[in-house]
Amino acid sequence: MSTLTKKLNSHLQTLSKIIIDNKFQAESYMPLQKSLEAISFYIRKNNLDLFVDCTITSTECDVCNHPIKQKNEKNKITFQCNHCCCSNDCLKNHVLHSNRYLTDYQETKCPKCNKYLMPSIIENAYGGKDEFEIVLQKYEDERAARFDCGICYTKTRVDEGITFNCDHRFCSVCVKDFAQTMIDQGSVSEKEMACVVCGETISPIILKSILTQTYFERFIKFRNRGFIPENEEGAIVFYKCTGNDCEWFVVCDEAIEVVICPSCKMRNCPKCRDEPHIGLTCEENEKKKKEEEKALKDKAEEDEFIEAAKKLGFKTCPHCKSMCERISGCNFMKCYSKSCAGKKNFCLLCEKAITDSQQFSHFKAKGPFGKICNTLDGTPE
Repeated sequence: MSTLTKKLNSHLQTLSKIIIDNKFQAESYMPLQKSLEAISFYIRKNNLDLFVDCTITSTECDVCNHPIKQKNEKNKITFQCNHCCCSNDCLKNHVLHSNRYLTDYQETKCPKCNKYLMPSIIENAYGGKDEFEIVLQKYEDERAARFDCGICYTKTRVDEGITFNCDHRFCSVCVKDFAQTMIDQGSVSEKEMACVVCGETISPIILKSILTQTYFERFIKFRNRGFIPENEEGAIVFYKCTGNDCEWFVVCDEAIEVVICPSCKMRNCPKCRDEPHIGLTCEENEKKKKEEEKALKDKAEEDEFIEAAKKLGFKTCPHCKSMCERISGCNFMKCYSKSCAGKKNFCLLCEKAITDSQQFSHFKAKGPFGKICNTLDGTPE
């Protein structure tokens, strides 16, 4: 091998090593420049021709557009659309920059074809579904809005708090502990079971949502024991709420027409346990309900009869509402009921009232013997 060939091979190997290692940092610029200058010098000096055969063996990341080295091929992530990403970190960065929130990761799209990425691909980039759930929980916890609890004085997530009707907000745990303590002490009056800030009564609905069934039943029993009717004169009525699983009861004046349960908000007449019927006695209300039920039943039977009659070819006269049947003739009908007495007309096709002068104008080219009229066709009269 000639000296010239050896020198060229040496410089080419140096150049290849720099290119393959892809070390294009600042410290690699000088060796690269010297190798290229040496090769160029020997080619010009010896009047040689240089033929270069390049084969691209690496792929380009479809997310960050950086080349993926052969040694990093194992880290490549292939999407269901066959586009790829160079690494888990690259995909994570794409997810964060593509969506407003990490919790919207299912809206992430491939930057090349704009197709949605499968959620499992993104989850695997974070170490799997379980690991990703932990990441999401931590992300949500860091971004969650918080408030200062008026009982324990700690910052608590808003979605872990309870807001009273007075707009004061406390930790769910604090409210539950407070309510259970008050129930254990038997202190359940409206003044005692109240907001610690302003003193407004805590709604039984809120207490039911945080207490166990046993504690809530104890609360209702203690609250009922302390109930005192405001009016103790005259006849009284014992009323127990008709709400499902509601234990509330009250002793009230017979003149009271409506009782509202403070526990489940059920509204009833305390005497007949029916819905409120202000202005009517219980007997009058019962009679009215029976009349309404009979009217609904009669209406249903009438509608059923009319429907069956129409299936048999009968039509309804728009003037007297009687059922009519065409025995013969055209679609220009005359009603011979006692009310109409053959003086009123209507169209058999659309059941619309028409006059004698419309016997032909109301119908199409085939006249009253045809199968269409101005109403069915949408033509104004």
